Amino acid sequence: MFRDAQEVAVLGSGLMGTCIAGELAYHGLRVKVYDRSSQALERANNVLEEHKEQLRREEMMITRNFVGTVTFTEDLENAVRSASFIFEAVFEDLNVKQNLFESVSRICRQGTIISSNTIQLDVSKIASKAGSPERCIGIRFLYPVYGIPEVEITLARQTSQDSIQKVRQLLEGMSKTLFFRSGNTPLVLSHAQVEARKRAHRDRLRALLQDGHAPHVQVPSLGHGGVDLPLGHQVDNAANVASVHHPQQAEGPQTECVVCMDSARDSLLVPCHHLCVCSTCADTLKDNQGLCPVCRQNIASVILVYQP
Repeated sequence: MFRDAQEVAVLGSGLMGTCIAGELAYHGLRVKVYDRSSQALERANNVLEEHKEQLRREEMMITRNFVGTVTFTEDLENAVRSASFIFEAVFEDLNVKQNLFESVSRICRQGTIISSNTIQLDVSKIASKAGSPERCIGIRFLYPVYGIPEVEITLARQTSQDSIQKVRQLLEGMSKTLFFRSGNTPLVLSHAQVEARKRAHRDRLRALLQDGHAPHVQVPSLGHGGVDLPLGHQVDNAANVASVHHPQQAEGPQTECVVCMDSARDSLLVPCHHLCVCSTCADTLKDNQGLCPVCRQNIASVILVYQP
């Protein structure tokens, strides 16, 4: 929860955009939702009221209303000009997203983070027309969003370490767990995984009500192929290396470096995000201008993975 509510914008009032807006407001943010259609915005407002009722019914929310606020607008400039974060959630069309990123980058503040909730498009291509593309990043909330701690992060080639740090701080304030997608397959939660996370969320709220504080509640493992970014993680800007945690590194098949076949895989290659080599081999590949062993892309930088 945020002491000083930030203003954020959600672009698109479809189901995912509405869920994202509700989750942001749930955690105390001041949210402006933009859509060109007044009818779509009216539907989104009604859906949010239904979400509140469902959250209370499922014991996922203990207040009558969200701590933050949600307002709706058909004016793009009004939505983004004061926002510190922009969450794009329009339909999956590359040209539409590119043009939207280009437009908002000219209107919003210079330091505003511009993110896409895309599930399959190349974030680097989405960001290609934006002004200051280093502030562009993929932030994908997992449906149904409410009570789901994991958020999938996809870096564009242009994404700066400073932008990653800002995203981490925001999502940390929402008690979210970041993970970087490994490969092209997005994570989609099963019904059982969703219900497990809802139970964990309810347990946390009950503990808060009973004890006046919320102890850590273990969330079941996803079994995904991404890389978790734990809360409290610090980005090393000087070395351009982030320290992250991979939940499957110590168990399961295919954990050895594909180059030396001896050490454990502990380095995420950027921009392709393949986790396939150890740190020694990763450094050697990068220093010698080698390519990723999996996809043969150039290696711009390396993200170190370790067990805390």
